Amino acid sequence: MTCWESALLVTGDGSRWGLPSGRPEPGEDWYVTLRREVEEEACATVVDARLLGYSRGACLQGPEAGVVLVRSHWLAQVTLDPWQPWFEMTALQLVPASEVLARMWIADGFAPLYRRMFAEAALATG
Repeated sequence: MTCWESALLVTGDGSRWGLPSGRPEPGEDWYVTLRREVEEEACATVVDARLLGYSRGACLQGPEAGVVLVRSHWLAQVTLDPWQPWFEMTALQLVPASEVLARMWIADGFAPLYRRMFAEAALATG
């Protein structure tokens, strides 16, 4: 059982739902990037956040082949602001914690990462 109550999922196409995410802009640290991306993609303000960990991956094909990405994973408490999408996201939904893995789109091979991340979130709030 999780102690965190819900997750905020966003979509740009109405069918693939995921967590707000993005890359840092020049000069941003991890926390500033988190706050900006949540504001831009989910129209929400980060009130408090706890770093759960990092993951590292490499792009294998396409225009970014060879690029190594390091991502930070956070548990954040947010306040929802009025929905006025700025960028690529077209909708958001608040999903109960018990349903988040079943309701979000997860690329092949990434389910273990999300299971671990949500387990860490449960430990952090338990």
